[in-house]
Amino acid sequence: MSGAFTHKGSALHVGPMLSTKMACADTALNRQEQTFTAALESVDRFDRTGGALSLFHGATRVARLVAAP
Repeated sequence: MSGAFTHKGSALHVGPMLSTKMACADTALNRQEQTFTAALESVDRFDRTGGALSLFHGATRVARLVAAP
């Protein structure tokens, strides 16, 4: 998976995302990847607090990413 992004201040735009067409044998994992990709492409801003990165679409947080220890 890869993709471009642009940001200015706290504004963030991701995509389009690219991935291989080779499907995983597990359909649940394929759906999970599609859901994550769609969430990333919907992002319009971010907030970084401590070790966490929160990604938002409007007022809705679509993802919270935390650095592994």
